[in-house]
Amino acid sequence: MHTPSSLLLATALATLGLACRGGARGREPIAGHAAPGVHVSAPVTRYPITAASLNEMRAQMRRDGPRVSGRAWDGATSWNIRWTYSYRGSGAGCTLADVQVYVTAAVTMPEWRPEQDSDDATRLWWRRYESGLMTHEAGHARLAVEKANAIRRALLGLSRPDCTILAADATAIGRRLTDQLRAEQARYDAETRHGATQIQASLAADAP
Repeated sequence: MHTPSSLLLATALATLGLACRGGARGREPIAGHAAPGVHVSAPVTRYPITAASLNEMRAQMRRDGPRVSGRAWDGATSWNIRWTYSYRGSGAGCTLADVQVYVTAAVTMPEWRPEQDSDDATRLWWRRYESGLMTHEAGHARLAVEKANAIRRALLGLSRPDCTILAADATAIGRRLTDQLRAEQARYDAETRHGATQIQASLAADAP
């Protein structure tokens, strides 16, 4: 634990499911700006909605949507953050170097594949609805990336008298920041009513 740069420590933290109602076909969530040393993966998994009418679509999403904490949602996002670093020792103590942070924001979304023809009004409703949902999910992804940036800033160059103390403090800092992210994600859902406000805004928008 006290050797300089020869030891690489990897810390894996915080997988959290975040549920939200209501993505646009073929679009990836906007994951925000990743700072140098922050690596982002934002995979999107889609489940099919085959109903042709609005009421049937809603019922199918309630039945087939991703389940979080025992409840089905139209869409959901989970995030995971981990980081790696090496030690650099000197007469003054031990310092973190080569800090790399990896963040995944995995999104599950509905994809409309109607088995029967639908009318123009229903098609328009769906386009606006999934656009509003994707806006919401992108917000979750951006929050995760912003916190990954903050973790790298906090860890890069961190120094302590020895590497054992440094490792413990680095873990504590990471846990504190991921705890902050959990609270921020929950607050975002509360403020948007799990995306309802964003979806309503999209549904009320002028037709393209």
